[in-house]
Amino acid sequence: MDTLSGIGSAVVNSVPNTFKWIRSELQKDAKINSLEMIIQQQNKEIEECKKEIKELTERCQYFQKKLDDADVKYDITKITGFISRTAQEAQKMNEGFKACDNAGHLVDIKANCWIEQAMEPISKKYQELLTSKEQVENFKQDISKYMEWLSKSLHQGRYLVLTDFITVRSIGNPIPYQAAIEDIKKQGKESDLKSAELHYFEMFLNHLKSEM
Repeated sequence: MDTLSGIGSAVVNSVPNTFKWIRSELQKDAKINSLEMIIQQQNKEIEECKKEIKELTERCQYFQKKLDDADVKYDITKITGFISRTAQEAQKMNEGFKACDNAGHLVDIKANCWIEQAMEPISKKYQELLTSKEQVENFKQDISKYMEWLSKSLHQGRYLVLTDFITVRSIGNPIPYQAAIEDIKKQGKESDLKSAELHYFEMFLNHLKSEM
């Protein structure tokens, strides 16, 4: 009786271990199935890549044949030369924008001073047109608006629309305005503008003068 009891107890005790083993084996099977699915998917993707590579190779061969038939030859020196010229042009353009912007900053600082210095000789020279203090003040405000156009145009590196800043001048005759611009240009030359900055400063003022 004790022997049977011992055997029964051993069987009962072994049941959990048996279930653990079965569960472990099932988990292994599940992992194997999962790995097999992953491998199958990867194999499928590899086959698709091989197919794409084959198609690309065939296209390259096709275009190469077209080039050969047309007797087209690549000249690497021409290609590198073109790239080099493009880079140089981009650098020059960037330097031009920087010079414009620097000139614009100087206009921001000096504009009022330049206008004040220009007003006395201009108002005396064209006193038949600037007959009152009000006309002189209106003329001065017009020049200030032109300087605002100059500053913003230089900062943006392009000619802005002039009528966005001034639509009707207080004096119809453009000559006093052109004289004031020439005076301001002269003062700009005497400032600490660098060569490239002075170039754009004068170019934009010349454009402004031609628009009057």
